[in-house]
Amino acid sequence: ENISSFSLYTNEKLSPRSHAWLYLTGASIAGLSSFLVVEDKIDDFVTNDLGDSVDFVFERNGADTFLLVVFSISSISSFLATAFYRHRTLRQLLTKGLCKTSFSLEMVVSVLLFALWCGALRYLFDPSSGVRNGIAVISGGLGGLPGDSYSPGHVWNATLWFSGWLALGLSSYLTGDLIMATPEKKRGAYIYGDECADFPRTNIEPCYYFMAMVFSGALSAFSIEMRKGDACAGNLLSSTSFCVSSLMGSVIGLLCGLFALMGLIIYRLDQMGTFDQWGSQRGKNLLIVDGILSILLFVLNCLNVGFGTSPGGQGTEVGNIFVS
Repeated sequence: ENISSFSLYTNEKLSPRSHAWLYLTGASIAGLSSFLVVEDKIDDFVTNDLGDSVDFVFERNGADTFLLVVFSISSISSFLATAFYRHRTLRQLLTKGLCKTSFSLEMVVSVLLFALWCGALRYLFDPSSGVRNGIAVISGGLGGLPGDSYSPGHVWNATLWFSGWLALGLSSYLTGDLIMATPEKKRGAYIYGDECADFPRTNIEPCYYFMAMVFSGALSAFSIEMRKGDACAGNLLSSTSFCVSSLMGSVIGLLCGLFALMGLIIYRLDQMGTFDQWGSQRGKNLLIVDGILSILLFVLNCLNVGFGTSPGGQGTEVGNIFVS
C-alpha cells in the first residue's frame, strides 16, 4: 500500500508519548517566551518604597543563563521529537535502540531533559536562589519585585512557574514510561490488535509510579525546607498547625516516594520473570499488590491535601507545596 511517510496506516496508532512531547514543547516555549519578555521589561516595573519608578537594571547572572539554556534546549528537543513522531522514518530513528542496546534516542533525550528540569527548578522554585530576571516565586514587598523585601510563597510570574511544573511533570512521564518499558512499548506506533502492545505483561504502569515518586520527593523537600525555616523556629512556632502540617507533609512525601519505588521494583522484578513461579495466579497477585500500593498512595495524599490545604496548613496558598 502506497502511503505518505507523514501518514499512519489505518491499523496504526501513535504512542501516547507523542502527545506528551507536543505538550512539553508548548510548556517550554511558553516559559522561554515569558523569561525573555520579563528580562526585557522588568526594569520598567521596579518601584521604590514611595511607589516611584526607579531606573534599575537587572543584569543576567549565572542562574539566569542556566535557566535560559534549559528552556532553550527543552523547546528545541521537544519540538524535534514531536516532528520526528509525525514521520515514519524519523519516528523509527527516534525510537529504535542505539548500537544494538535497549537505549533509544528518545530515552536519552527524555532522561537528559528530566535531569535538566530537576536542576532548573532548583532556581525557579526558590526565591533566594539568585535568579534576577524572570524569577517565578516571590512575595512582593512594596514594589512587588526583586529588590524589595519579600518572603517566599507568592507566585509572581505565573507563566514561568506553571510552565516549570508542567515541564517537570511531562519529562518525568516520558522518563518513567521509557526507562522500564518493554521493546513493544518503546515503539513510536502500535498496531491495532497487537497483543504485545495492547496487552502488556502486567497492568502496572511504571510511568505513574515514577511520577508519584518525583512529586512525592518534591513535597517532602519543600515541606522539610518549610519546617526548617524561620516560620517554624522555636518550640512555640513549631507547635502551630502550619508547622505540624509541614512535618506531616514531609513524612507523607517520604512514605509515598517509598511506596512508588516499591511499585517500580515490583514492575522490574515481574519483567525479569521473578513471579512466574506463581503460575496462573501471577496476574491476580500482581493486581492485588498494585491495588494495595495505589490505595496507600491515594489515602496518604488525601490526608496531606485535607490537612495541608485547610486553613492554617502549609499549602493554603497556591505555591510549590500546594502543587506537589
